[in-house]
Formats: sequence, structure tokens, C-alpha cells
Amino acid sequence: ELNTLTGTTIDTELGLYNTAGTLVLDNDDVGNGPLQSQLNFPSGLAEGFYFLAVGSYDTQFDLDFRVVLGGVGGSYTLTHPNGLETGFLSVGGLDWYRLEVGNPVGGGGSSSIQITSISYDEERNEFTVAWDATIPGPFLIELGTATDLAAISADVNILPEVVAAGITESPVTVPVPAGLVNERQLFLRVYEDSL
Repeated sequence: ELNTLTGTTIDTELGLYNTAGTLVLDNDDVGNGPLQSQLNFPSGLAEGFYFLAVGSYDTQFDLDFRVVLGGVGGSYTLTHPNGLETGFLSVGGLDWYRLEVGNPVGGGGSSSIQITSISYDEERNEFTVAWDATIPGPFLIELGTATDLAAISADVNILPEVVAAGITESPVTVPVPAGLVNERQLFLRVYEDSL
């Protein structure tokens, strides 16, 4: 279950996508009561990576990671199986989270780098990302499109734009490269910098 029922001050909407950009499930309001959102998975989800978009009322979730942005901004708390994440949506804003179900990449265990928050400043074209890691670093930050993300495999395990390298502390703010500024969706990854 994923929801925004606790500590949320705005009318939220949630949309969950698989790695192919297919909308798996979305929700505006839970039942007859609150204006917050909830996604339930009574049969569970297939093993793999998923991308969760959190928006405010009137956000429209379409195919291929396309999202028509909603309205009013404000603070929210996302409840997920591993805990809580707090965030703040700007007017017409959207926050993305990457979720891992099972062990889709093999090898056992969880990832050594976990993104804990990410936000986008539309006026400055910048992302601010924070993470926890069980490895000391340094780290690099990559950006790419949905097509780039879908192309990641065991042989090609990169997003094409490295926007920061040699990073040793979290959080960090990174600019969106000029070639990606007009892209509708971008994906960000924090990765171990092998120098």
C-alpha cells in the first residue's frame, strides 16, 4: 500500500508506472472521505522497478510517463512499505519516487544507494537529490529520458548525462543539461563513481 493519508495538507493524486512507462494504477481520493490518495495492491506487484508520481489535485497520469500537472502546491507525507517520505509540491509540481519490488536485478540484498528525496525547481531547471548509502562514495549523478531508462541493461548500465561526479555528500543540487531542458520527463540516478 502507498498513501498520503498522514500529515498531508493538500489534495493529492498518485500514479504508479512500470519501467515501460505503462500506468499501473492511479488514485485521486480515497473512498468517500479524505482528499488524499491511496494505492492498494491486494495481489501484490510483480518483481521489478516502479516509478511513483505524487501530484496535487487535477494531475492527469498518461502513458509513457507523461503527466499533466495539477494545481495547488503544499506539503505531503507519502507512506510506503519501508516508512514515510515527506515532500513539498510547488504549484503545478510533481515528485517522483523509484520503488523496487523483490530483487529485480539479481545478486541478493538491497541497493547500496537509496534516494531519500528528490525535488525539481522549475524556474532554475535544477534537481535537488538526497540519498543514504552503505558505501562511502564518491558518487555520480546521471540524468536521462524514459527511453534512456528503458535501455538500461547488464551491458549498458548508464544514463547518458552525468551531471555531477566525485560527490561525497548528500544532498546536492544539479542543473538540467541544456539538451534535456525541454524533455517532459527526466530520470535521475545516484551511482557509485568508480573514478
